[in-house]
Amino acid sequence: MSRRHSRRKPRLGEYLRERSVTTEAAPDGTADARPAATAARRIPFAFADQNEDGEPATTSPARLPRPSDPSAEELLLKDARSAALRGAPQRAAELYRQMLDLNPHDHAARLALGRVLLDSGEPLAALEELERVPDDLAARVARGTALGALGRFTQAQAALRQVLDTDPGNVDAHLELGLVLARRGRWRDAAPHFRRGVELDAGRASAYLHLGEALNHTDDLHGSLQAFQRAAELRPNNPRALRGLGIVLDRLRRPGEAAEMYRRARELAGA
Repeated sequence: MSRRHSRRKPRLGEYLRERSVTTEAAPDGTADARPAATAARRIPFAFADQNEDGEPATTSPARLPRPSDPSAEELLLKDARSAALRGAPQRAAELYRQMLDLNPHDHAARLALGRVLLDSGEPLAALEELERVPDDLAARVARGTALGALGRFTQAQAALRQVLDTDPGNVDAHLELGLVLARRGRWRDAAPHFRRGVELDAGRASAYLHLGEALNHTDDLHGSLQAFQRAAELRPNNPRALRGLGIVLDRLRRPGEAAEMYRRARELAGA
């Protein structure tokens, strides 16, 4: 049994209790789930239910309009995105699954679930979800990423090349195809895709890291050095960028500078 099916899914009621949501009885007797803070601000309608003599009114009073409260799906989406941004993909996956319990046809939530499963190191579970998403470019890129992580390189390349045939400027497809080729040891074929990635998105540090590694493997040491330097500028606290600089500086016979990069990388990795 896969991890996806063995994990107990928290029920929606549990999630809403975590969000401090109370269930309040509406005047018509139906349950009205509202955040506790909102419930505390409600106007007591008991006074409006009486006539001038203090007796029960025979007609229902007009209610004052209240601001709409966020739906359960909106709360789940907000918290799932927050979890993904703070580097908690497993928590994000749990929340996206709850969204899909509410609406199994929410393809955006399923695509997001596939991506966070990839981030949490579950490519097979990710692929199972992504295969249920309509076949658009974003889904193809994600499927290509999952296939590459599973070592199904031929299928991964085919999926990613299909994206680039339709959208040659798709940054993610270039970078993922470059990674698939790099995993196969085809560094010379990978390098142009990484180079195209940094041309299309000059602010993406990961693209410079991949380019630096590819150029180092193809003995373009000066190009590799520039790529790692740019990655370090974008992410000063990234030990991988500093380690890459150390490797290239060593190869350029600059041992003193290389030693300093290695030292800084070790400090950051241990922080």
